[in-house]
Amino acid sequence: MNKLALIFCLYIYLIIYCSLIPALSSASSSESASSYSFSSSIESSSSSFSSEDFSDFSSDSSINDDDSSLNDYLCEQLGEEFFVQIKSNGFESFDGWNDTFGVIFRHNAYDFLDNFEGLGLAIFTKQYSLLSSHPIQFPNYTVSQENSKVTDLFKSIELDINFFFRIYPISSNSSSSSEQSDSGRYFTGSQDIQESGTGVSGYSKDYDGFSLYSKLDLKNIEFNKPKQQLEETDYFGNDDEPDFLEILIDEESVLNISQLYFDIEPTFQSIRVDVSKFLDGNNHTIHFIYHWTGYYEKRFTELGIEVDYINFIPIPLKTIEGDIYVSKEGNDYSGNGSITNSFCSIQMALYSMVSGGTIRLMDDQQPLWPMYLWKAYVVDTVGKDVNIIGVNTKIETLRNITRGSSFLCNGGICNFQNITFECYYPNDVMVLTTRAQFNFTNSILKNNPMYQSIYQGIVIGPKNSTVTVRDSDFYVCQGCCLFGSFDSVYGMNINFHEAAATILDVVNENMTIHFNNLTFIDIKTPSVLPFTTNFDTIILENIFFNGAVGDGSNLGLSLENGNLAILRNFSMSSGNSALNLVSVSTVILDNFIVHYTDNLLSLISISDNDETIITNFNIFRGPITVVSYFYFNQSRSVTIDSLLYTDNEVSLVNLNNVNNFSMTNSIFERCSKQVLILSTESSLNFANITVTNSPTQFLSAFNSSATFENVGFFDNYNLNTNSLEPMINFEDMEAVYIKNLTSVNNLNFELVKFVNCHSAEITESFIEGQLLGNIFSIQMSTVNITSTSILNSFLANDYPIHCTNSKLYVSDCFFFNTSQYFFIDSSEFNISNTIFENMITVVDESYYINESSGRFENITIGPTDPHIGLVITNSTVDHYSCNYFNISSLNNTLGLYTNSLIKFDGCTFKNNAAAVLMMTFDGGKTVFNNCIFDSLSSLDTSILKSWNQEFLYFNSSIIRYCQSNGNGVDAAQTNALFENSIVIFNYYIEGNLFKMVDSNISFCNITHYYNEANYYVQNGNVFIEFFFASYNYFQSNLIELDSSSTITLRESNITHNDGFSILEITDSKIFLNDSIFESNSLVESLTSIYRSSMVVHNVSWIENTTSKNGSCINAWASTLILLESSFLGNVAVVGGVSSIYQCNVTIDKCNFQRNSASYDGSDFSQNGCGACFYVIDYSSNIAAADSSFYYNNASHRGGVFYLQNSMMVPGSDSPYIPQANFTNCYFYENSADFGPGGVCYSELREGCSNDLLSTFSKNVATYGDVYASSVSYFDFLPIVSGTHPFTTFTIGLSLFDFYDQSMLFLDFLANYTLWIYDQENNVLVFNTSMDLEYQGFIEVDVTLNYTLGTQFIINATAELEGYQEIFKANTTIYMTQCNIGFEIGTNQNCTPCPIGYYGYDGVSCIKCDINKAICPGKSTIYPQSGYWILLEYSQPPDIYPCDPAYCLQRTCREGQNGTLCSVCNEGYSKVKMFCQECDGINWAIIAGLVVFVGLYIFIMSTFTIPSASIIFNYLLVVQTVAVFAYNIQYLTILPLFGLDVDYWPETCMDPSITYILKQFIALCGMLFIITPISIRVSWCRDLIIRSFPHLKVFVTEFFDRNIFYSIISFLLCFYTPITYISLALVSCIRVGDNLYLSQDPSVQCFTKEHWGAFVIACIMILVVSLGVPIYIFVQIRKKNRYFLKIFFEKYRPSFQWWDLILLSRSILYILVTFIFTYEFMYIKGLAISTLGLLYTFLTWICQPYKSQYKNDMEVYLSLILCLTGIMVNTRSFNTTEVFSGIVLSLSGIGALIPIAICIHHISKKIFPTGLQTTNPPTTKIRTKSNDTPRPIKSINDDGEYPTDTLLSK
Repeated sequence: MNKLALIFCLYIYLIIYCSLIPALSSASSSESASSYSFSSSIESSSSSFSSEDFSDFSSDSSINDDDSSLNDYLCEQLGEEFFVQIKSNGFESFDGWNDTFGVIFRHNAYDFLDNFEGLGLAIFTKQYSLLSSHPIQFPNYTVSQENSKVTDLFKSIELDINFFFRIYPISSNSSSSSEQSDSGRYFTGSQDIQESGTGVSGYSKDYDGFSLYSKLDLKNIEFNKPKQQLEETDYFGNDDEPDFLEILIDEESVLNISQLYFDIEPTFQSIRVDVSKFLDGNNHTIHFIYHWTGYYEKRFTELGIEVDYINFIPIPLKTIEGDIYVSKEGNDYSGNGSITNSFCSIQMALYSMVSGGTIRLMDDQQPLWPMYLWKAYVVDTVGKDVNIIGVNTKIETLRNITRGSSFLCNGGICNFQNITFECYYPNDVMVLTTRAQFNFTNSILKNNPMYQSIYQGIVIGPKNSTVTVRDSDFYVCQGCCLFGSFDSVYGMNINFHEAAATILDVVNENMTIHFNNLTFIDIKTPSVLPFTTNFDTIILENIFFNGAVGDGSNLGLSLENGNLAILRNFSMSSGNSALNLVSVSTVILDNFIVHYTDNLLSLISISDNDETIITNFNIFRGPITVVSYFYFNQSRSVTIDSLLYTDNEVSLVNLNNVNNFSMTNSIFERCSKQVLILSTESSLNFANITVTNSPTQFLSAFNSSATFENVGFFDNYNLNTNSLEPMINFEDMEAVYIKNLTSVNNLNFELVKFVNCHSAEITESFIEGQLLGNIFSIQMSTVNITSTSILNSFLANDYPIHCTNSKLYVSDCFFFNTSQYFFIDSSEFNISNTIFENMITVVDESYYINESSGRFENITIGPTDPHIGLVITNSTVDHYSCNYFNISSLNNTLGLYTNSLIKFDGCTFKNNAAAVLMMTFDGGKTVFNNCIFDSLSSLDTSILKSWNQEFLYFNSSIIRYCQSNGNGVDAAQTNALFENSIVIFNYYIEGNLFKMVDSNISFCNITHYYNEANYYVQNGNVFIEFFFASYNYFQSNLIELDSSSTITLRESNITHNDGFSILEITDSKIFLNDSIFESNSLVESLTSIYRSSMVVHNVSWIENTTSKNGSCINAWASTLILLESSFLGNVAVVGGVSSIYQCNVTIDKCNFQRNSASYDGSDFSQNGCGACFYVIDYSSNIAAADSSFYYNNASHRGGVFYLQNSMMVPGSDSPYIPQANFTNCYFYENSADFGPGGVCYSELREGCSNDLLSTFSKNVATYGDVYASSVSYFDFLPIVSGTHPFTTFTIGLSLFDFYDQSMLFLDFLANYTLWIYDQENNVLVFNTSMDLEYQGFIEVDVTLNYTLGTQFIINATAELEGYQEIFKANTTIYMTQCNIGFEIGTNQNCTPCPIGYYGYDGVSCIKCDINKAICPGKSTIYPQSGYWILLEYSQPPDIYPCDPAYCLQRTCREGQNGTLCSVCNEGYSKVKMFCQECDGINWAIIAGLVVFVGLYIFIMSTFTIPSASIIFNYLLVVQTVAVFAYNIQYLTILPLFGLDVDYWPETCMDPSITYILKQFIALCGMLFIITPISIRVSWCRDLIIRSFPHLKVFVTEFFDRNIFYSIISFLLCFYTPITYISLALVSCIRVGDNLYLSQDPSVQCFTKEHWGAFVIACIMILVVSLGVPIYIFVQIRKKNRYFLKIFFEKYRPSFQWWDLILLSRSILYILVTFIFTYEFMYIKGLAISTLGLLYTFLTWICQPYKSQYKNDMEVYLSLILCLTGIMVNTRSFNTTEVFSGIVLSLSGIGALIPIAICIHHISKKIFPTGLQTTNPPTTKIRTKSNDTPRPIKSINDDGEYPTDTLLSK
């Protein structure tokens, strides 16, 4: 304390001493000076530091406060005589100025943003217009001065003034102008002030302003005026000149500041004026006068001119370039700044250096002392860029509080390096001006802890200044280290020791702050980080707090109103200070390590900002407090990433009105006691969060929205059993989205709780090991849960989902080994694509839905054992595609449904088991649609029990593998519908699949396969439609009705079933309609009816079998009506279709086929009787009408009906006879194999009867092919083979029934005896006997060697077992001739015809021609290949030649039969002459035909008279080949030239097209399609002319179009096919007694089918075949020149009839084709080749064409015809070989070769030097149509056209 007191006394002494001497010295020079008194106050520091806290501060410096010691220490620096000793030149105080107008304005410490420097400035306006200084001592620079050192150093002094134009708007009301100006005394940048341009709207400057630092000479100032002039004009403004500020020294004007000379700029400007003339050593006064002209007011603005920091700067005689050295041994007077002759002071070095130079301090200490007493700054850089480099030099700042600040970095770059500043008093170390750049490197800044800076900071600066600190240390910084409105602050590698205040306190909306690697050591206050408002960017990186910070109630950092704040890499171990950011647009906090204890404020508090990003935080071991670590209020976006929150007992985040809060990649461990995150009215986003080992809530959000993604809760526990807290609590939320939430091994939490949330979604989440507590608790909310798994969670009485008064949506979820399913009450829900597996059902309502509505879709439940508590009450629930499998329980395994509307759609119930009931439905309605019931089992009811339901509906469902000792569906008082479903592999032996009591049920479209299950209905109605039952086995009846029930079965198929029976009806009604019973094999009948009525309509009973009576119907005491039904292939032991007892049967329009009664080896007397009906009793009646019976068979009696007469009429020997009456019925091929009655067998008398309309055909029985009965008499049968001499013949004897039919087979024994007598001689010639026979028909072979005509008497007897009567018979026979196939031999016996012979009349045998037939003997004959045989009774066989391609040896070609093997079998169709398989229309063939016709028309459209061109020659050849090769199977394409549709081998167009129709199509195509279209169009000609103009000569026709001539020409082109078709339709051959077309014998001539074609063919023959040649002949005879010119111009005159020769060739080829159709086929080829050769020679000899090339062409074409004939004539040629067809087909291509050669030669002759485009010479003739001449070609000397065209006219 003594030391402190001593220091304080020394300071007071120094202050008094220094202040008295200048005052005394100035008193004599100025009166005003005496009134001046210095007032200054020392602000006491608020710091709690003691002197011991700053022990390292240099208070023991060798510098003493007394002048003597100071002078000893200081070197010789410039004295006050060198300077204008202005006082308060920065207007920091009012000292030194007479401010009567209040011009000087001093800000507080936070309001100097726009100053040039410091806090004060002078503002001049219209109202504040005058300021004068106290008298100021000027130095004496005159030569007469005794001390010449002044003029040796400096040549002049300049006045430096810094000013700022500020223009602001005012109201148009002049009265308010002053008020506005007065109130707006100082304007900041935020006000509407014009600071750039001219400052006045519409004003353009006429003068260029002065540049920065421009120098003005007083002599050149235009406005230097005497004071008197100024006074005269001062208040008489000239509004044409702007206001200006005049500066005077004494009464002499030195400078005018006006818009006329300076630009209006948004910053301070500097101007220097030489004032050397006033350096006379006297006192002078500086005056500032503002002159108002009205210029700005007229423009509704007002000007303010701000002046800050005026200074007088000595100008040295010379400046020094390069480094300048300063040392305590230096001398400002004599030194030159060199290392050997250094300066004493830094200021002298600054005066002397050039801008950008370097000042090097040579000592380890450099004292600072002002050059005169009132100097504001010890060192002023005077606007220069400077580098000051020390050698770790310590600069001790001023020890006198009356002195100014240490340094002024004035407008340039100030670099300080390797310097230690020690600041003792509250003088600022460094003051920056506008545009100054302060760089502090590898240096130290120390501050006396006892004092706070006058300006709040050790380094201060205004706007437009920057600070950079690198590799430096700060100490104490009482107040703050850096203070002001810098544009930017950059600090790197800074250590802040004994921090007593914030390192930075600034205000500038454009400021950028960046600190990197900042360490706080021995912190004395929590508020050490920057405090700033109105900044742009702040970046704090690598901040380390070494030691405890704060007491928990202070702010460590405060940032307000900025754009960007980045805090990165903070280490805040044991810190209690807080970070507060308000209205910072973007905040980034990265890599914080916080050990935060006992804080009363939030660690980070952020309000009113746009975006906050927090990353890489590590917060641990924080005790519980009343606040959270983070507090965010009214922020737009907050992001927290990579946070580690460990061992904390306090909330992490408190959010209020945050638009977007995001937390990602964070971990919470061992946190307790408080909710970790609180949110109100915010939008939350969480991603990649892990919470472990914590007993408290993670989030509680209100009135917010939230998004979770990849959030995990692990091993958290809530030991408070009285409180069930939610891990996540949402209340009154707008929207919630949770994705990839993971919860593992958490205890006693409600994982997520929703209360009154509008929209919530949980997706792709995973919960496992939850113990106790609802996982999702939902109240009055809308929640969507998707893709979530809940596993292995034991929740006791709680639920995975507990939902009340809400809307719930669940999809794609998985629940495994978890207690309960869900609790849904008074809610709407939709649960889809979810699996519940191995669920633990603890409570009786584990699956509970009450008074709710919703749907399940694609749900899988199971396996679960035991499964209890599936309860739905008073609800509407739809189930879609749900699966219930492997579930078992005691009762109601699949649910108890009460008074609910339940729908199951697409659901599967599989492998479920119940001890009692599977499902119970009590009341309400239930629908099963498209469901599967698979492997359900129970002891009672395995599917469901229904009671008192309005509606029970099964649709499109499958019931399979279900079984029960009881029933499947047990319904009472329920209306049921079962449709579109499949029942398969079910097993109900003791019960029923469906049991309906007092209920009605409909079965529609049911498939019932492979079941041992049936249907039982009591006292109800059954409707069955589309019921398909197959491959079932029934222990009892498939469908059983009892007690006044009604069943209707329609449109159903019941097939391939086995077991007991299908239908059993008792005391009921049954209606069967439109159904099929097929292939059922049963013990009883398909249908058993007792005391019932049955109507069967349009029902098919097919191949059903039974081991008892009646495979289809067994009726007792009932009424049976069969209508329009079919019974096919049914089999029974007795009554193949039906067994009747005491019934009336009506049969109408029914069909019975292939039914049989089959003997089973037991009771032969009854088994195998009645293939269709077995009538047991006497009182039954059958009436059959309009019905047919085909192929029915009984192995014993009654091929259709068996009528058993078991009762006798009382008092009579006649029995009751059951009646079977047939009306208009048809019986065909019915049979009784080993018994009588092919149709009907009646035990006694004629029980079977029919009307005359009934038909019986080919029915067969051992006797009685139609009707049969028991024995009536005994008689002989006709001898079939005849009685021939010396030939064995057979005598037949038979018992006959009451229908006079032979009884072939008996079911009792019989003994027969036979005698034969020669009648003429009465001699016994033969006798025999047969005993113990079961035959009613016997045959005896006898040979009588007597001549023809001998007569014999035959007698016979029959003794029958069980008959007393002996039946007798006799007859007479004669000897007759032999049978067919035999002849009378040499010994007069009948000898069979030998091999090679054929017998046809029984008299002789004829020899067969082995080339035509094969005769194996007797009456058998086969044709050889190429022949066909017609056989007629008693007539020799007729053998006809036919094509060996289909008339094969012994048989016809496959698919062919009939006359000449030309008729196609069913399924075959004729292609050429060959029948091919054909099953429908062949669109490819049709398309090919259409394309060819199109090409045909296109080519034929080249010429209107195509017969005059070589097209005609080509068509004649290919059409001729197509004609004579019509029967070549593989001939291809060529038939198309005659429009034959059979142009492609083995491919038919349509099986319905006959031969005649094919010819009609060809004729129509040629005559009515190709001909008219080709005449009408000229497509090909136009295309040739357009594409190849030089070929125009070939296609141009030089005559008028004549349609009649064109028709004649086209008929010539089609002459060959038309003639061939016409002759083919009239050419008939005789086969037997009938005529057939020679070209297709499948068509019989002169039938209804043929007559129309015959007439058309005759017309074509007359009109075309004969008419066209005759017409041509007539025209030639008439010498019709025009006709001849058009048609025959190509021929030489003597051969104009040559077309008739060509036509004759076609006719001859056609005739050869017809002549050799079947006969002499081997010479057909010879004839064809001969004709071809003949016409070849004829053409060669005659040379009919004018053009030799055409003669050659025609010769070649004829030769092609000859060659084709030769090929046909070769032995290797075969009409069915592919090779043959290809060779002939290629002839069409071969015919193009001579045509191409011809065209080539003609072209060369026309254009010998190449193709020409000009027309050849022409002559003119007069056409027939008119007198207009047409050009034609001239003829050369050789008789040929020089331009012979293709047309060749």
